[in-house]
This record gives sequence, structure tokens and C-alpha cells, in this order.
Amino acid sequence: MIMLVAGIKEAPEIMARIIECGCQVVVYPTNSSCRHHIIDAGLGCHLLPDHNLDLMQFVNDQEVKIVIDASSESSSGLFEAINQITPAPRYIRYYREELELPVSPLLFTVYSFADAVDKLVEIGARNVFLTTGSYCLDSFCNDSRLQGTRFVVRVLPDWKIVKKCQDIGIPIHDIVAMQGPFSRKINKTLFKTYNADVVVTRDSGKMGGADTKISAALDLNLTIVVIKRKTSQQYPTACGIKQLMDLIQR
Repeated sequence: MIMLVAGIKEAPEIMARIIECGCQVVVYPTNSSCRHHIIDAGLGCHLLPDHNLDLMQFVNDQEVKIVIDASSESSSGLFEAINQITPAPRYIRYYREELELPVSPLLFTVYSFADAVDKLVEIGARNVFLTTGSYCLDSFCNDSRLQGTRFVVRVLPDWKIVKKCQDIGIPIHDIVAMQGPFSRKINKTLFKTYNADVVVTRDSGKMGGADTKISAALDLNLTIVVIKRKTSQQYPTACGIKQLMDLIQR
């Protein structure tokens, strides 16, 4: 049995490819948007509940052989959790293919959320449009060096995520709850509407809309901080569905 832990919109495509290979798959969606995408796809696989479930206990009891981590967070903690199980299932981290970034004095590349915060401090950011989702929001908003900085956050239209933003202290008028990815034109409109001087994004590739965020910011001569991912030697990673299927079939 394969378990797919999914938080991205291409989860149904990943599921379909696994099913085509004749493998049994169960899916644990990490957010309501992904859950709806999976249900709408109508693939008929086992969909795990998002509450009252001990995920690691399920993995152990059902003798899951492979865990595919396609969560949207940069670090989900899933690898560490499954290695507490004996015997531990194979772990594969799925990532979207990253972009070849344009060369611009307005574009800064970093490799962690902490580095992104440091960069905002260094450049004296005052009005920041965060497109990194709800993960690590407090790293930006609660850093004492950025007191007085306005943060506009674009997150999924999920009440739990909106509440998280409010609990962190972000005013409701600075929460943009929308389902992406967005076109270059929509990004430009939003950045202008909220008077952004800096945009922060993860490099989620074309599938995650990073290309249109970057081009929109550069069109407006805005500074953009792009968070690239660090590679890990601890576990196999797949960048794109083809690489994922190659790893599964080994």
C-alpha cells in the first residue's frame, strides 16, 4: 500500500498515475482545497479523514510500504515521524519543479524562511506582500526587527487558515483569501492594490504560479525575495511526476 500525503492541486494527477501502475493508494489531504480537488477527480481511492486520525498509527497498522510526502510545507516533519516506526516505510519527498530565475537586481534568492526574514530586515521592507501561504507566517510577523512593517498575506480561502492569520495578529483587511495560481495580470493588480514594495514567494515552479508572481513583481519594479528549497541527502526526492513514478517502481 502507498500513502500519499497531499497538499497541492496536482494530487489527483499523482494519484491517477499510481493507480495506473496497479498500486493500492490511500490519500491524506493536508488542506480542504486539496481534499476538494481529490473528491472532484472521482478516482475512487481511499480518502482518509482530516481529524481524529493518528496518521503514524494508521501507517503502522496498515503496513504502508511507501509514504509520498507531497505536502505544500517546506518541512512537514513527516520524514522524522515515520522513522519512529519499525520497520519504517520508504519515504519519498515530492517537489514541484523549480524555475530558472531571471537575473535582476530586484530579485534576491534565499534558502529558508529565516533567511527571507533577514533579507526583509536588510532591505528595510515596509509593505510586504507574502505569497508563501500560511506556513511560517509567524516567522515574519512576530520578528521584533520588523515591527512597523505591514504584511499582506495571500492564503487559501479556508476558515482555519484565515483564523490562524488573525490569531497571529494580521488585520482582516490584509488577508487575501483566494485560490491560486494566479495570472500575471491578477498578481500585478493585487500587488498594486495593496501598495506592496516587496513580494515574498517560494519557488513552487510554474505549477505553483511562481513564474507569474515573479514577472508581475518585476513589471512593477518591486523587490522580490524568492525562497528556494534546500536539497536533502536523507531521503529520495522527486521533482515532477515522472521522477516520482521512477522512484516508486524501483
